[in-house]
Amino acid sequence: MRSSRLWIAAAVLAACHERPALEQDEGELTTGSCGVERWAVKTGSDSSVGQVNMTAQDTTIAALRAIPAPSTLSSSSPRFTYAGSPEIQLYRLSNVTLTLYKMENDSDYHVVLQDSAGNTMITEIPYPGCVASASAWTSQINGARSAFDAKYAVTTSFQTANDTVTVTGVGFFDLLHGQTGVAPNGIELHSVLGICWGVNCSGSPPPPPPPGALTNGGFESGLTGWTSAGSTSVSAIAHGGSQSAMVGSTSPSTDSSLSQTFTLPANATGISFWYQVHCPDTITYDWASATLKDNTSGTSTTVLANTCSNTGAWQQASAAATGGHSVTLTLANHDDNYSGDPTYTLYDDVAVTTSGGGDTTPPTTSVTAPAPSSTVSGTVTVTATATDNVGVTRIELYADGALIGSGTSSPTSAAWDTTAVANGSHSLTSKAYDAAGNVGTSSAVTVTVNNGAVANPIVNPGFETGTLAGWTATGTARAATYPHSGSYAAALGATTPTTDSSITQTFTMPAGASTISFWYKVGCPDTVTYDWATATLKDNTTGTVVTLLPRTCTNTGAWQQASASTTSMRGHSVTLTLSNHDDNYTGDATWTDYDDVSVQ
Repeated sequence: MRSSRLWIAAAVLAACHERPALEQDEGELTTGSCGVERWAVKTGSDSSVGQVNMTAQDTTIAALRAIPAPSTLSSSSPRFTYAGSPEIQLYRLSNVTLTLYKMENDSDYHVVLQDSAGNTMITEIPYPGCVASASAWTSQINGARSAFDAKYAVTTSFQTANDTVTVTGVGFFDLLHGQTGVAPNGIELHSVLGICWGVNCSGSPPPPPPPGALTNGGFESGLTGWTSAGSTSVSAIAHGGSQSAMVGSTSPSTDSSLSQTFTLPANATGISFWYQVHCPDTITYDWASATLKDNTSGTSTTVLANTCSNTGAWQQASAAATGGHSVTLTLANHDDNYSGDPTYTLYDDVAVTTSGGGDTTPPTTSVTAPAPSSTVSGTVTVTATATDNVGVTRIELYADGALIGSGTSSPTSAAWDTTAVANGSHSLTSKAYDAAGNVGTSSAVTVTVNNGAVANPIVNPGFETGTLAGWTATGTARAATYPHSGSYAAALGATTPTTDSSITQTFTMPAGASTISFWYKVGCPDTVTYDWATATLKDNTTGTVVTLLPRTCTNTGAWQQASASTTSMRGHSVTLTLSNHDDNYTGDATWTDYDDVSVQ
């Protein structure tokens, strides 16, 4: 029995639960306000949300913590959509421990999850009132929030739960500023779209309904098919039929809107609606407005600029749109909540305009550069041309199905950074659109990316000098003759009790590097509570630390490989640390061997 060690562990755990009464956590703004930093990305209302793979991928907290944070991350960064980005993937964490929760000052729920090795990360459930009506995740966020409220009475102070949960949410990189439970790389699941309690429960959210055609454009079925915010209702004053939508109220209100996401038919040329503004104030304070967001291209069009009138006359607004694209139409009313002049707007007869049976011929397009079967490297100019029987309105260029650029005339070119993809075969295609909404897609052009082999920047990576030359050692560390390959490996710790041992090396990550890897063998007869091997890679340029090897305690005697992506660290100074922790207890000395460190 280790009575002394158990007593110490209990004391440490007790100390860990003594938290300050208030700390500055993520998004703490003025009470009642909504989040600001990358808020559209967090809540699925940004232009790139359509690129998120909504099929849940099972993962672990350790795996998410090992993903390097983008070096360009800032408070205004759009969604990161590079290949493998966690911000375009729905993840599921099964059977993890929900340790702490609280409500932030912006009303988000800050939820800390922990795995069996003690690794933690933050997940967040937004306040539904701060989620834009155009969000693709509204129903799932509402469901997760309701489930959490049914389980806990959430306050603005951290409370302890220690419940087993399964959580599903989209990956998100947050800036590091001392948040409780934050992962070293700032990775979160934000927003949480599904949560359940108990071992092996199912935390997957219901899939969002696929956008279809415009529904209930005349509001003859009430507000069915529309997403409401603020004060909305049905009015008997109609432009056509018997009903219209009232956005705002005859009593003072604030911001109100109706929105609907739908897919335009291939021959669509635009959208239109009728509106009647009741605005006894001035445009300085109150107004009606409407926008059309193209979810495919990410562009937004003002269909109705801020308008304040009080004639009681119906007027029509319209805007051009691209056929075949998913769009979100938002009909809005702003009232300054002043008692003397409430403002509201009636909307009716929303319709999609089409080209009828006129032009049904799609454009013809092809990728003209680079040449088929060519070998490319570095940054390459991809060019496409297009022709149409009437006229081409847009050309889009794709690499492996990901949009890399677009233009409105032929030819159109875009720069493609091939160092961001793996060496090997890749496919280039183009799409062309005409005014009638017809779409033509090119044949694929296959090219081979070859950015050359990366010279390993690690000094003495296999320890074949028989020493630790090139490495800085602490504790008990030496070169030993039981390698993974070659003649030597680095041995940390010993078969007799030790404490903390490590070797580190600082180097510059090559411009073409994509992966760092190493082999390790752990001799740990104890448990991960007391003894372990671990490894980290610190980006000295950004300060981000990536866990390459989470705390590990095994005693199989087998060599295993650990690896992680390094694309975000290219050109940066980095420090690799390979470690062994032994608690200096006589009965179970722990050691770790490391070998064959490689950057490719």
